[in-house]
Amino acid sequence: MKMKKQLTNRILSLVLALVMVVGLLPMTALTAYAATEAKDLAGKRQYITYSSGAAQYFFYKNYLYKAVYTNINVSEIGIWQVGSYLALWSPEFPNSHTPLHNESGTWLKPEALPKDQNSALECYSNSQMFSTSAGDRNYVKVVTITCMAVGDPVWNWNSTASATARFTSTDGSAAMTVDATIESVEQTAASCLEKGKVTYTATATANGQTYTDTKTADGAVGPHNCTYSSLGNTITETCNN
Repeated sequence: MKMKKQLTNRILSLVLALVMVVGLLPMTALTAYAATEAKDLAGKRQYITYSSGAAQYFFYKNYLYKAVYTNINVSEIGIWQVGSYLALWSPEFPNSHTPLHNESGTWLKPEALPKDQNSALECYSNSQMFSTSAGDRNYVKVVTITCMAVGDPVWNWNSTASATARFTSTDGSAAMTVDATIESVEQTAASCLEKGKVTYTATATANGQTYTDTKTADGAVGPHNCTYSSLGNTITETCNN
């Protein structure tokens, strides 16, 4: 009898352990890394802590980019728009920067950034301040900038006054938030007693593609235009709308 009780307890323990493991499986499957929020290239200076394979995410004119560094000679590095050109900058040298070049040595402007999703631009430097380059015109590839593919956006409306579209890269590593433009169309005219219906359309672009989202909301009540007539002690109100 004692052995039978012990066996039953063991079976119950195994079943309980199995239930706990199965219960954890959906949580494990749903676990995901948060996307890094990309920053506007034309905004304030930005940088990352350098390590092999470390990436900086930024956007320019609603195109999402990933910059991966190699041959870097500083512990913190970032791409910055200096005037009309792309440049490397590090907080280790706060008052200095070096332009990025193509392979032939021509300084690169932001307009040179790739526009096709998953296409890449190789950038070079000849500054030992930031890279392991040995000297003038000995260009070393220090950055590979890739235009990242994005999925459909998640829309966020601020009532009907404004809206943003958040685009996440298809690999889930980065995201950018784009301000939308809003247009409105009256669907149902308002009366003096009832509100009208208005459809709002938000439009945003990402990587050269246009995306829209719509929202219908109540409009304002129309003007109350009435005439009055009296008969004896009775006053009658007639709505003219």
